Amino acid sequence: IVPLEITGSEITAELRGRSDDANAAWQACIVTVDNSDTAHYSALFGSGDAMTVSASGIKEAYLSIAAMPTTLYHVNAFHKEADSPYRTGDERRRYPYEVRLNGAEIKQVSGYSAQNCHRHTNGGGLVSAQAKVADSVYVGPDAMVLGNAVVSGNARIEGHAVIGGGAVIKDNAVISGNAVVHGGNWVYTDSWKTGNVEVSENAVISGNAVVSGMCKISGDALITQKAYVCDAVTVTDHAVIKGTSYLYGTGIYSGGAVTDGDYANTETKNSGVGFGWLDEKGWLKSADGHLAAYDFADECTNWARDTYTASNARLVGAEWAAERTSAKGVVNFDGADSHLLLDSSLLQTNDLTLHLAALWKGGADGQELLHFGDANAYISFTPCGADGKARLTLTDGVTTETLSAPALSKGEWSKITVRIINGTASLQINGTEAESKAVSLTPRAIMSASASDLAVLGKGFNGALDYISFHYQNTAAPDLSYSGKEAAEETALTGDVNADGIRSVADAVMLCKYLAADGDVIDWKAGDLNQDKALTGTDLTMLKQLLINAGRR
Repeated sequence: IVPLEITGSEITAELRGRSDDANAAWQACIVTVDNSDTAHYSALFGSGDAMTVSASGIKEAYLSIAAMPTTLYHVNAFHKEADSPYRTGDERRRYPYEVRLNGAEIKQVSGYSAQNCHRHTNGGGLVSAQAKVADSVYVGPDAMVLGNAVVSGNARIEGHAVIGGGAVIKDNAVISGNAVVHGGNWVYTDSWKTGNVEVSENAVISGNAVVSGMCKISGDALITQKAYVCDAVTVTDHAVIKGTSYLYGTGIYSGGAVTDGDYANTETKNSGVGFGWLDEKGWLKSADGHLAAYDFADECTNWARDTYTASNARLVGAEWAAERTSAKGVVNFDGADSHLLLDSSLLQTNDLTLHLAALWKGGADGQELLHFGDANAYISFTPCGADGKARLTLTDGVTTETLSAPALSKGEWSKITVRIINGTASLQINGTEAESKAVSLTPRAIMSASASDLAVLGKGFNGALDYISFHYQNTAAPDLSYSGKEAAEETALTGDVNADGIRSVADAVMLCKYLAADGDVIDWKAGDLNQDKALTGTDLTMLKQLLINAGRR
């Protein structure tokens, strides 16, 4: 049941179900409440349908959606991971959907009200009179620090995040999205105790996550999506708590431990991925440093499955194929709007290793294989820019740092590795390091500077992706090799170095002067006839031969 903020005279909702399960179904209705407190219900509508109702005389509105299978599955409320895996079990399927609204917006409801507050000087967010917030702390314009919370250091409170009670946030911690951190509750462990939540070091609380009680979150820990962490739980190191995980008691999650899906328990873990409710055998092994990985081995229309966890990638117009030029299981992009949409929490890390294999078909310069962030602050990789080089760009809107490499070969698979580790960034193409340099930016800093936290693959890219994986530490690239080649898609007229739209003797003269260091060329790639990424006498000879052959015709 989704509360709506009425913005027009009519409310229209368009529903689109997004599941690869043929048994999936969705039913929705718009509920309005008039000034006499009488509720009115629209007719039911399903995926692919839209519904419009009048907002005249209406004081409240809700969108009610049921997402469930057409034919019901038998469900055991005490199911275990070994019997029915969270990622693949029929009775544990999720049925995601998308909604387009007109005349209304989703109402943001946190349950917190701002009273006796002032605007913080750094960011403009609301701070209660009882709270203590250092000038060095950033509190975004829609964020709130309430109660007698204490926030210090370089902590950032972003988005619509709320800090309440006696929570202590310090060091470089980030609280973002719609997350809530509330401390100061009574907690029963071996006896009744009271204390405050403490979030410190480089920890991040994001998405719709909630942390309460007297929990300690530190290190590079990440609490995200719809996780709920309470009582006296400790989360530290690189542990990740996500999905609808419910952590309680005195559990300790450290190292590279991950909880996901419907996990609910109090355990001490330092590795693996945990699913299930009170499931002692619900822990599975995962790769070291794993954040997410997609190999596209299984056919998919809407969702590409994450290898170990449930942070699946959304296919938006992109098409899965069983094979392309020796690669098995790929996602194809059309060079326009088709793309993959990832959970941006994967980028909320200081250190990142990114492995991927892409086939660039060619076409216009400046295509982006990946773009993480918004138009101002982002991480981007282009297979070939205007200068004829592949480029990795890191920017927070103030500082911009780039690494370059030879342009990707057209029509062939290229293995690409990006590492941003301990202040050093490197770019590797097909096992050869193209450039490595010290950088000041981190993925987490860039995403904090980004107003729109989007993680997009392939939008505007003409080609395909065979795999992509994210790691919070230095890892080796997959040991894969490719064969075969596709015909490249060229946009420039071969040999037209003066870019006048025709190939003529004038082009040969311009190239000859360039080689004699007596001039320049306008379009060097048009003159690179042997495709060795350089202009040489060989290219001039080939251009002359093209002109001779044209004269013979």
